[in-house]
Amino acid sequence: LTQPGKIAMVYFNKKDADEYVGFINYLQEEKTLGPKIEYLELEDLQGVSGLKALRVDVLTD
Repeated sequence: LTQPGKIAMVYFNKKDADEYVGFINYLQEEKTLGPKIEYLELEDLQGVSGLKALRVDVLTD
């Protein structure tokens, strides 16, 4: 889930994902985040299943 130079946002439902994508799109327009959004399905954790994540590059220049 975590990788150097990237930010990840974990979510459970589509409504949250849509909200995160809106924030990501804004920061992409500002050239703060890279253009590619990765959509990830996370492994089940003890007592928690169905988590997903968005991951995107952070631009440092």
